[in-house]
Amino acid sequence: MPGSIIVISSLAGLRGGEGAGQNISYTVAKHAQVGVVCAAARALAPRGIRVNASIQVRSTTRSSTKSRTASARSAASMSRRR
Repeated sequence: MPGSIIVISSLAGLRGGEGAGQNISYTVAKHAQVGVVCAAARALAPRGIRVNASIQVRSTTRSSTKSRTASARSAASMSRRR
């Protein structure tokens, strides 16, 4: 029966983590997801089953900029209270 499998991953699965603080196990898991998607796509294509990964990335919009600015202000305010 034809169908589709979608795996939600992240950019860490394609590029690896950025910066020294990046969680290695997270990056390894995301690379594994991309590998499984590639292998499963080849194996299941003859049966009419598509396998794809949706790579989530951060996009900059007016709303997201306001949210990050508010979060930064809140974090700065909390650190001053300590």
